[in-house]
Amino acid sequence: MLKITLNHAKTHLPLKKAAGSYEQRLQKAVELNEKFYAALKKQFPSGDVPPRTFGKILKETTNSPIKIDIIDSNNIVKGGKAGLSISENMEANGYSVFLPFSRFSGKISMANYRTFLKTSQQFFDQILNPKYLKRQIAVLSGGSNFQELSEFYIKNIEGNTVLTKKALNQYLKGKSAKEKINLLQNFRYILKIQEHESKMDILAEKGSKNLQENHVPEKIKIIEETLAKTISQERAKLKPKA
Repeated sequence: MLKITLNHAKTHLPLKKAAGSYEQRLQKAVELNEKFYAALKKQFPSGDVPPRTFGKILKETTNSPIKIDIIDSNNIVKGGKAGLSISENMEANGYSVFLPFSRFSGKISMANYRTFLKTSQQFFDQILNPKYLKRQIAVLSGGSNFQELSEFYIKNIEGNTVLTKKALNQYLKGKSAKEKINLLQNFRYILKIQEHESKMDILAEKGSKNLQENHVPEKIKIIEETLAKTISQERAKLKPKA
């Protein structure tokens, strides 16, 4: 079993900056992304932006000691992705932000603005939602089979895959209630973020189309129904018998 610790200072904003309801934090994330984009746009007239400059502006926008590594996503992941980085001593101590670099200049091109804006939105959503980070760590540290989790995610959650109740129940079979709840909450959060990203003005037209093509509303519905049922069953077990 992996035992991963979370470096709070390097992975999320302090509570005084991240306080608020779920919707308020999502709105703060949008505002930070818009601020970031406004600063980044000033760099493009002189050509493609070096990854170091991209990372510097991203970090300055957070105004925090959060650690950020900008990594070329070519041959690693499709498009862009932002997620926790885990050190050799099993500490989540920052973020790896994967973006496609130009194969000619080795820099980040304005032509990929939709990709890097979606990825930076993922980053801001995460630093403003420490509960999600803790659930990520709980899943990774809680004994979940990472290979099994990755395969299920790729085949059922990611992209335009179709999620069914049968597939979800089969994956959850044999897992403890705590693990089921952590997994379901993580899946829901990932899909909710996708739903949220599609509402950004600059990404709205394409984002709305992607939501439907990727069956996001249907996936959220299945996950929320399964989560509610799981929680209800656990509560019923805690009730004193008459």
